Amino acid sequence: KLAVVRLGSLTPVEEITGIRDVIEINKPEAIEISRDKKLMKEAFTQNNIKTANWFTYEKDCFIQHCPGNFITGIDTEKLPYPILSKSRTGQGGSGNTLHKDQKSLQEWMKGKTLSNYIFEEFYNYAREYRLHVTQEGTFLVWRKMRKSDAKDRWYFNSDNCVWIGEENPLFDKPINWDDCIQQCVLALKSVGLDIGAVDIRIQSSEDKDGNKRKTCDFIVLETGSAPALSTIGSEFYYKEIVKLINKKL
Repeated sequence: KLAVVRLGSLTPVEEITGIRDVIEINKPEAIEISRDKKLMKEAFTQNNIKTANWFTYEKDCFIQHCPGNFITGIDTEKLPYPILSKSRTGQGGSGNTLHKDQKSLQEWMKGKTLSNYIFEEFYNYAREYRLHVTQEGTFLVWRKMRKSDAKDRWYFNSDNCVWIGEENPLFDKPINWDDCIQQCVLALKSVGLDIGAVDIRIQSSEDKDGNKRKTCDFIVLETGSAPALSTIGSEFYYKEIVKLINKKL
């Protein structure tokens, strides 16, 4: 058997191998859903994934997308500020803008093709994690921590963060970590990927008075079929991909 493994590619299997009877890890249609934030968020909503409240702009108003596909029209003044505009195909935070108020959003909207964006309520939670998962569970996790000299501190990406492994005390594993893993696996399943990365943002482990939280609220940010991988990450992916191929065999 031949096996095709896609990490971001959309090339049909016939163009790669010339034959149809091939084991596929991450089919093109799943990657297309995962890379397009609108399609991804629709999949999240349909499957009740814990994610940020989100909106699209259609027919001169904002449409809120809710579980069960119930949607309502909203004017700019009634949006839950601060709000994020996100390019549907942006990666690593590119194409994302934080709008603190209605004036900022309306200025930004001028001249934009708004169908190329989605809009999300901004959740200013303190911690962000990346979980690498299959539909069986997680196999590698990192905490993103902002560098001390990071200028824009409302987002986490490879440029303004360092990556902390589970063995590091700074990892600060959330008390409801099992719930986080479950939601990440469900998110991966909802877009149809076999393997990929899922980012979550979660509250700090302590409340404003310094008391340990009994649980921490969190949201699933997005899935990724082509995450940046270090040497360590590549080794983990290789092992998991072999497992996936053997399972499909």
